[in-house]
Amino acid sequence: MELPAPHAPRLGQAFLLLAALTLLLFVIRVDGPSDLLDSDQERPAAYVLDAVINGHWWCQSDWTGDVMSKPPLFAWIGAAATVAAGQASLWTLYAPCLAAMLLTVGLLLYFGGRRFGPAAGFLAGLVYLLSPSGVKHIALARTDALFAATITLTGLLGFLAWQRRRSWVWFWLAAGLSTLAKGPLGLLLGSLGFLAALWNRFLPPGPAKDQEAQPPPPGGHGLGIALFLMITVGWFWLAYRQAGQAFIDKVILRELVGHIVDREYGSRWGGLTRAPLYWLSRFLPWSLLAIAGLWRAVRQPARERDFERFLCCWLVGGLLAFSLATHQRGDLELPLNSASALLAGRELAFWLKGLSWERLLRRGLAWAVVALAAYAAYLHLVFARHWEVRQSEGVRACARQLAAIPSRPPMLYLDSPYALQFYLGTMERQVGIDAAAAALKSGSPRAVAVAGYDLPALTQALGQTVKLHQLGVCPGSAEGATVVILSNQPVAPLTRR
Repeated sequence: MELPAPHAPRLGQAFLLLAALTLLLFVIRVDGPSDLLDSDQERPAAYVLDAVINGHWWCQSDWTGDVMSKPPLFAWIGAAATVAAGQASLWTLYAPCLAAMLLTVGLLLYFGGRRFGPAAGFLAGLVYLLSPSGVKHIALARTDALFAATITLTGLLGFLAWQRRRSWVWFWLAAGLSTLAKGPLGLLLGSLGFLAALWNRFLPPGPAKDQEAQPPPPGGHGLGIALFLMITVGWFWLAYRQAGQAFIDKVILRELVGHIVDREYGSRWGGLTRAPLYWLSRFLPWSLLAIAGLWRAVRQPARERDFERFLCCWLVGGLLAFSLATHQRGDLELPLNSASALLAGRELAFWLKGLSWERLLRRGLAWAVVALAAYAAYLHLVFARHWEVRQSEGVRACARQLAAIPSRPPMLYLDSPYALQFYLGTMERQVGIDAAAAALKSGSPRAVAVAGYDLPALTQALGQTVKLHQLGVCPGSAEGATVVILSNQPVAPLTRR
């Protein structure tokens, strides 16, 4: 059952509040300590600058020359933000995460508000944003948040099409975006809610069943499928033309097929318990309310049961799909949190039904402010002490020091974290010892970033012909390692900033 149009002003108020809280969370996270060297965020950062600097828009490579492991939607959005801002920064790198969070929260508010009431929609968006997964993925240079947003868009537009209120073209276009975010699994995860059609067959006849969603008439998918193939296959062909067989080997054989069948990624049966536990723990305490919502949908179906069953099938079907995969990682279940948030938001709205709309907004805002204040304190007092964070901050400080040198020579990167390049706004391929030694001996002003364990080999290759001058030191890619920045010519003193 959809709610009448007079609820639209309330949804508008709620969206403004949720959007402001999302922006505030984004600012708190990006302005806080950086962990760029953690969670394999350097590769997406390299892909963004490879597109901006080297023009590799269809298939990006990292600083080692290895082609990208995921489709390019994250890199495209990050690159667009970088071009608009004029330079790379953590703000532009995490712009896809912000866009994904705003889209997801807006969808949860709209669909939850129209189906379950403005209170449920507002609470669904709020619990998604302030869940452990939400505060983590508001600024994490990985594809998970964007993938979850496009799956949410695919599933909810599919539900509208299933209700014969929208064209199936929009569902297929959203599925194409989801495929460009992380791969074809997006189409599967965005379609799991349609299992509710099988559930409907077991419902007893009666007036309640008259409100059920009906399957679409035959046909009507042709244009949508054609557009989906144009988007996905078109990008695939362009990426293959640019990168060749290396693209096939990495994206199809190693990433897609390998994560499904290769035992090196985990036990086939271990996921039966691991995937549900990942979802349960990463969405606490709201996962417990989502379970309560599942139970209510089964035992006490309400007038909105068509949407409830769609969400239940989306959540349970997704958990089953992830459980059967050999590749297990805690963030993979993030796309299921949208269905979970809608179910949890409905339960919360039921418990708080005695509150007026204004009191609900005020209490939600107060709770969010307390949660964000606690999160900011955690970032600066606890998170900042993690090794990966101290390492990332050390690299950022080194980059600032190098950028302050007015006559810094062109740099080569022998063996250093890509984060150093990102903070300097460059995207260069890593070189070997012989190439670095040749550049330093050429007589032209050159600098090289070299890991401490490679320094003896570089010194030996140089012999006694070049005197090296140290420009800086930063953490390396492993705990205890250091990277030394050396130049074949002295430079002017550092400019203090």
